[in-house]
Amino acid sequence: MSDITTDTTSECAECQSTFDNQNEGQFSEIRGDWFCDECHASDLDHSSTVWVIHHGEKQKHQVGDAFAINEYGDTPDIKVERKYVSTDGWRGYYETTIDGFAPVIEGWTTGSWGDPIADRKAVFNDWLDELIENTPWLEFPICLVFDPTSNLFSTSVSIQVKTENLETFKNWLGLELDELQKALS
Repeated sequence: MSDITTDTTSECAECQSTFDNQNEGQFSEIRGDWFCDECHASDLDHSSTVWVIHHGEKQKHQVGDAFAINEYGDTPDIKVERKYVSTDGWRGYYETTIDGFAPVIEGWTTGSWGDPIADRKAVFNDWLDELIENTPWLEFPICLVFDPTSNLFSTSVSIQVKTENLETFKNWLGLELDELQKALS
């Protein structure tokens, strides 16, 4: 009888450190490789955020380059893809898409800095806070996507719905649609 030994040593796909994957590290379903705990945490620290709102409930997801998890640490039940879009040698932004969903509103927002641009963005920010705080009962899911940009003071934003619900959602927003798009421009 021969002893079968299995090697549980892995090399991190990001930093190339070596670790015992039986006791530490995480396997990335997105990249198909092992990551050490530090690189796993770093990926999620720099992740995009996707809120899914449906039937009066909301669920938060984090989407990184190597990992996507829901608020319970499980694999999301939505198929997401995130890519980096370079605008020049030093700048860019992430763009997260959700399989079967189309953007209704896209743009960027920032915090309350008390200047005219931040004041314009406040229209969207206030609407968003209300939507997340008092989650409406909707018959179809909407996704609120927040992606990091190279500008520490701005966040890329898109609101996405399934393509078959696009017109219904626009009608639900009514006159707010133009106000929200203007706020994000």
